[in-house]
Amino acid sequence: MFTPNPHSPVPREPSPPNSCYECAVRNLSTLLLSLAMVSTSAAAPLFAARAQDVPPAEPATSETTPPETGTSEEVADEGEPEGPAMSAADLVLLAERQASPADALTYLDEAVELDSSDENRARRGLVRFEAADPIGAQLDLLSVRGSEDPYVVEHQAEIDAALEQSAVEVYQLRVRTEPERVTLFCTLEADSSPCPAVADLVILPAGSHRLIYDGEGYEPAFLEVEASAGGTGEATLRISVVQPEPEPEPEPEPVAPPTEVAPPEPETYRNTLAGALLLGGAAVLIGGGVAAHSISESAAAEWNDDACLSGNQTREANCGEVRMRAENARLSAGILYGAGLALAVGGLFALLPKERESNETASIRCAPGLLSLQCTGQF
Repeated sequence: MFTPNPHSPVPREPSPPNSCYECAVRNLSTLLLSLAMVSTSAAAPLFAARAQDVPPAEPATSETTPPETGTSEEVADEGEPEGPAMSAADLVLLAERQASPADALTYLDEAVELDSSDENRARRGLVRFEAADPIGAQLDLLSVRGSEDPYVVEHQAEIDAALEQSAVEVYQLRVRTEPERVTLFCTLEADSSPCPAVADLVILPAGSHRLIYDGEGYEPAFLEVEASAGGTGEATLRISVVQPEPEPEPEPEPVAPPTEVAPPEPETYRNTLAGALLLGGAAVLIGGGVAAHSISESAAAEWNDDACLSGNQTREANCGEVRMRAENARLSAGILYGAGLALAVGGLFALLPKERESNETASIRCAPGLLSLQCTGQF
């Protein structure tokens, strides 16, 4: 009988012939599963981006650091599609993906600007209610009350509940105008912002307010309001039409007053009459002087004629009478000329206006000379 040596090593049993095969299959399965997980994680952003019609983001590798988490607005901006301008429907979809009502309002405000439909205003009104904006919720939800839009009809219960709950935080004032149907613009005097109103219903926060109503062709009207939370009120505003300013009447052209001719003073009248008489007398005397001078010239011609030398007698004997007539006529002409000249000077002096009075009086002195009249005067 064979007895084994206890100190000799115990021989190992040979491994089954398929043990290495199973190990290789298990390793391969693990490798394939890892590759599938890596491929799935890398392809997930591609499928998501393709569904949103945006360019795919580059998959993060193990060597890159994880991106920093930003604010909700930054995350929303990263998700906005680039390229053509978004429609109102795209903005509504982006608003539904936002986590906070404040972020959703950013997109809904833009959607309402593009398409102010009842659905978009109802969506924004409900989000404003969630964002604790009772005035904005009232404005949007009151504007769609009674609408037959499918979205409004479907969410009518939520709209009514939001209106009822937000009404306790605001003051509703219904303003009527006299006359009615007047187009006016309402502003808050505190900050000159438009009044939050739907038709003739003004939604105000609690406190004191001064409303200004103004329109083209109307006088500005003011309304003092003491608003209380949850309260309602009515006011009638009387509007006055701006009266056109009267056109200034044309001023009449100034008419010069008629010139009044002062009646001549008695002294002036006397001077005029005296001057006229003196000039008339001067004319008569000068005319007589001219006639006397003509007679003198005729007698002188007869005196110088040869007929006065006929016979044995002298010129004096024949024509002495002619000489006397010529001398008398010459003397008379001189006297008449002098007297006429003196009267003419006196008449002119009487007719001239007297600018100032003088104590000196005019005087004329005439004296006969040899075959003439000599006159001197002081004026």
